[in-house]
Order: sequence, then structure tokens, then C-alpha cells
Amino acid sequence: MLENLIKTALGEMKADLVIKGSEIVNTITKEVYPADIGISHNQIVRVGEVEDIIGKDTVVAKTKGVATPGFFDSHIHIESSMLTPTNFSKYSLLHGTTSIVWDPHEIVNASGIAGIKEFLLEARNIPQRIYFLVPTCVPAAPELETTKHTINEHDIATLLSLYPRSPIIGLGEMMNYPSVLHADPTILAKLETGKDARVIDGHAPSLTGKELNAYLSAGIMSDHETTQGDEALEKLRLGMWLQIREGTGCKNLEPLLKAIIDKKIDTRHCLLATDDLSVSDLITKGHMDYVIRRAVESGLDPVTAIQMATVNPATYLGLDKAFGSITPGKTADIVILDDLDSIIPSTVVFNGKLIVKEGQLLASAPEFVFSESIKKTIAIQNPPKPSQLLIKTRKKKPQTVRVIGVEDGTIYTTSESGTVSVKKGKLEPNLEDDILAVAVIERYTNEGNIGKGFVKGFGLQAGALASSVAHDSHNLVVVGTDAKDMSKAVNRIVEMNGGLAIAKDGKILAELPLPIGGIISDASGMTVAKAYVDLLKTAKSELNCALKSPFFTISFIALPVIPELKITDKGLVDVTNQKIVDVLTK
Repeated sequence: MLENLIKTALGEMKADLVIKGSEIVNTITKEVYPADIGISHNQIVRVGEVEDIIGKDTVVAKTKGVATPGFFDSHIHIESSMLTPTNFSKYSLLHGTTSIVWDPHEIVNASGIAGIKEFLLEARNIPQRIYFLVPTCVPAAPELETTKHTINEHDIATLLSLYPRSPIIGLGEMMNYPSVLHADPTILAKLETGKDARVIDGHAPSLTGKELNAYLSAGIMSDHETTQGDEALEKLRLGMWLQIREGTGCKNLEPLLKAIIDKKIDTRHCLLATDDLSVSDLITKGHMDYVIRRAVESGLDPVTAIQMATVNPATYLGLDKAFGSITPGKTADIVILDDLDSIIPSTVVFNGKLIVKEGQLLASAPEFVFSESIKKTIAIQNPPKPSQLLIKTRKKKPQTVRVIGVEDGTIYTTSESGTVSVKKGKLEPNLEDDILAVAVIERYTNEGNIGKGFVKGFGLQAGALASSVAHDSHNLVVVGTDAKDMSKAVNRIVEMNGGLAIAKDGKILAELPLPIGGIISDASGMTVAKAYVDLLKTAKSELNCALKSPFFTISFIALPVIPELKITDKGLVDVTNQKIVDVLTK
């Protein structure tokens, strides 16, 4: 094969594919200039004149626009789209994303090692590069919530040993940063096991000073939880790779880029990522092309933005020998944009073959058939009755309670306080002050563990929203104004073996079944998108929901490793101090 590549580059053999008529973005020199591209055996062999390597069997793609390397999403949980990887790829490829770095800790929390093994099988046939990271925090906070599955250092060693025969290339985000700082032996064993992996992803919200230095000293390399400009600068100055996140639930790009641009910081350690992306955003807004557009809108020049989605992530992952630039010897993953102003892909080459032409997908993987075991993961046999979803009390007067504060665009929560009334021995929601009931129901053992509390920010005036997508352990979570509707929504999710549901006046108004691990649909992308959009419209029109993405917000209420106040099946969690606290303040 090497001989053929050399001969094709010299013009002694003909290319398999040539791309003619475009300029190229040189991600090495930060230049844009006209050049044709010759491809043989899935590799780029010529950049420049290509007429002499065009033969009768050469596929000639005549294009107008600008060619860039294929885009990387440097950190994503595909599960958050609620699509299978096969269905996700059908849309992300249209938007120029040829490579994805997937930390599958959501499906592993829900279905264990069996989950990652099934997705590894599925990924073999997908015309997109999907790199896997071994989850390091399954469970994320075992002392604070009920979970079923565990990944220990022996599991990590086994999965890492599969590389290079598998696409597993490193360790997933180390969310349990308190245990890293406390040198917990269990956590350190996992980091030691993966110390020679290509990457060790981080998760370090608000870490600074000596704590951040200690975290990095454990060998952790990146962070996608940075939200403030000063925080970004400190992490970059300490050598961290900054995964600048612009997804559905969290939009951190603008403030981070402002700080980087204002300080004229070198962007070689800056990567673009989505982390969590809804199916509706994927289909209507795009994938990495959208994130690049947002970066340009925020003041970054287009070529630098493209570097942050191509050569920078390839370098971070140790894959820059094969990817990240349109240069001879690199694998031919190429995106043709209409221009650098719009960042709209029209043609995509993956692994040397045309995969998207004039906005149309030319090939996709067959649908993967999942095992029944991964589709039956909710063990609840006796769904909670209304009386079980509100907090009992012997008090008679209104009570001051701790309240989880939420808002759009962030998975961080605040610790608020409010007053609720007592009715028939139960603490009742206070709709006037937007204080709603929230409950988390354990799904794995049927022991009936339920954590109960209050939340503010949803704005509901009626009904309930429920979900079996609840990061990261994926117990069932429900928010509502009325215990009966809360119970109705939870019961429907149990019947569907996972999903999202909205209830009002004792009726289910909208739903989306998610049978794969209780977090992913086996339906087509358009079917899932329509159901999801219907849920959002119903939440706003029928329940008066104030949030744009209420189900994303709900899904992170139960994540006890993101500050400040969360709730699990064991109760209200003070994340900063990593302990269960009473809902009542007195």
C-alpha cells in the first residue's frame, strides 16, 4: 500500500478520489488558499495540482467553497441526544463531524459493562470515527445515591487492553474531584491504571489554586466544566486542555472566548465540544459546524475556530499523526464549506470516500439490534403513590425549606430558601413563589427509596414533568405542582421502561419512550425529535414552563457532583460538602 501511495503522489498511479475547485484551510499555517486534493487508499497523497493523477476510474468531486479537515467533537455523551449512535451519525455527518470522542458513562450507569460492549459492536459499522473513553466515575457518588453498576480499576484495565483493536483510547471524565483531592485509594487506583492511556479527561468545575494544581498532578488533562473567563485562563496557564462547551444544556462558549481573545491567549490547548446535545438542536442547529459558527459570532476568526475543532483535538488525543490537517499522509476526512462566513458543510469525505454530497447523506450504517437485557433496566414493580412523593411532617405552620435553584443554560444549581405550607401532614408546593415539589425514585432494586425536596425556576402552574434520564445514575426524577400528576408521570415512565412524560389533571399529555437503558430511543431521529419538540411545546403551553429545555434541567438536578444543591434518592445533597442535608432549615 505504501508503494501505491508514493506512486500516486508522484503521478505514476491514479487517485481514487480528487477534490477540485476549492480553497483549503491549512490548520498548520493558518492560511487559506486554492488547492486541489488527491486521495488514494483513504489517505491524502497530493495537495496542489491533480490533473495527472485523474484516471478513468477516479471519482472527481468538483466543488466550490473551502475545504477543512473533518470536525471533531472532543467531548460528548451521545446518550443525551436520546439517539442510538447509528441514528446520531446520520445527522452529525451532515454537519461535518467525522470524529467523536464519546464518554459513555450514561449508558454504563444504566446498563453496566454490557452497555459499552453493545455500543462498541454497533460502532464498527458506522461511517464515522467514534472514539470511546472508559468511564471513571460509575457510580459518580455512591455514598450519596443508590446505583447498580460499578466500573473499577480491573474493568478499566480490561477495556483499555482492547486498544488498538478497539476505539477505546483513554479514561473518561474524572468527576469525583473531591476524592482526587482527598487521595481516595479507589479513585487513585483507577487513575494509576489509566496513566499510560492517550488521554485522561477531567471535570473540574470552579477548581482553582492549589486544588487545581493537585487535580492536574494526578495526570488529568482536560476540563469541559469551565464557565468563567478567569477560570479558563488559569487552567490554560497550568497546561490544561480547555474543552469549550456549547451544547444544549450548557452554553459556556461566549464568556470563555471573550477572555481568551481579550488576553490574546494562544489557542492551541483550546478545543470545541458539545458535551450534551439534544436531538432537536442536532437536527435544527447542527453539530460542530454550529459550535464553530458560534465561536466566529463570538469574535474568533474562522480559521482559529476550525483549528479548535480539527487539529487541536487531534493533537490532544494523540491522533495528529493521522488527522487534523489537509496534508499528505493524513487520513482523508474532509469537509467542504460553502464559505468561511456561513460555515455550512455541503460535501463530506470520510475515510477517503464521499459520504455527503450537496447536503445529502450517501451511506449510513444498518440499524443495530440491541439485546433485551439492555432494554429492560427499570426494576420498579410498585411505582410510587401520590402520598409517597411529598414530605411528611408533624408541623402545622408554614415551614422554611431549602430549595434547589435552577435556570436555563447551566447545570449548576443554587441553594435557595423558601416557605411552603403544610396540608394534611405534607409539605406542599408553593406555586405563588415558584417552589415546586421534586422527587427522585430509585429504579434498580425495587426497594422504594425516594428522595424528596423542592425546586425553583421551572415556573409550572400545573401538572408534572418526569424523566428516567437523570445524570448520572439515571434514577427517575419528577418535578411537579401536584402529587397526583407526579405519580401519574412516574407510573407512565415505568410502563414505557424508561422515557419522558408530562402529566396534567390525571392525564398523560405527551411522552417519549426511551427503552434502551431507559435513556435512549430505538426510533428514528425525526421520530424522536418530533416527540421531544412536542414535549417542550406541551410543557410551555399546558404547564406554563419557564425553561427552554426543562428536561435537560431535570436530568441534572440529581447529579451530586455539580454544585451547589442537588437531590438523589437518598435526599437533598450539599455538593460542596458532599453530604445529605435536611430539607427543613430548622
